[in-house]
Amino acid sequence: MSECLKSVIKQCWLICADSSLPYLTRRCVKTIPVTNAPIIVLASDYTIAEERRYQSWLKPYQQFVEVKHSIVGNTVVVEKEKKENYGIPEDKFVILLVGNRLVQEVTEDFLKTIYAMLEENPKAVLAVIGNCEALEKRIVEAYWERFYFLGYTEELQKTMTIGDLFLNPPRQGGGTGAMYAILQEIPVVTLDNCDVQVNVGKVFTCDSVESMVNLVHQYCEDKGFMEKKKEACRRKAEEILAVDEKENYRRLCEFVETYTIRQEKQVQHPDGR
Repeated sequence: MSECLKSVIKQCWLICADSSLPYLTRRCVKTIPVTNAPIIVLASDYTIAEERRYQSWLKPYQQFVEVKHSIVGNTVVVEKEKKENYGIPEDKFVILLVGNRLVQEVTEDFLKTIYAMLEENPKAVLAVIGNCEALEKRIVEAYWERFYFLGYTEELQKTMTIGDLFLNPPRQGGGTGAMYAILQEIPVVTLDNCDVQVNVGKVFTCDSVESMVNLVHQYCEDKGFMEKKKEACRRKAEEILAVDEKENYRRLCEFVETYTIRQEKQVQHPDGR
């Protein structure tokens, strides 16, 4: 991250700290969060209909501002890794499962869904990236050889290049990992109304956990479908890389500063003069 951008971010949070209110909330789903914060940050595009709906949910003193999420400052150029470097045969279809809270996020029901995916697709394996030793112990013995637990890595983007597909369990987090996947032309499988969907778009969503099984099978078997989704990745990557992170934070600082000044004037002149 550039020093200039760090300065802008620092300024933004100094403005926030100057207020006695904990007043910034950034939501990661398509619904306004339950919050008393006067300013709510929206990290994705929204339609006119959605804007009207958001406005109807707000309390009289609340406002929202759009600040698109960006990972440009954190991206690095990486070469595609060989699967065999991680003990995985090159002919395997690697499904990525990424996160440091997978122990909680991957429930027993979702594990059964993963087992169903593996049954449907003999060449598929799971590459699990993150600290999740307890999850490793929960894997049914019959599927041990289909899971590769790679642990925590400081080079997440590099490690993720071994993947063919990014699987997002039902959760609110995971957006940054999913965006890294998109930048590597690795399609994403996710439910709607979560951090991942907000960051990668509806083109990669499915209706239910159950429908994930058929969708993963289609990725494994239908090369035309896979190429179509890779093209969607390329289009989304162009959007992601086009986000002006510095301008984002400048606009947020300006919005918060204007709000703060207006609030101070109201306190000083409650009669509106």
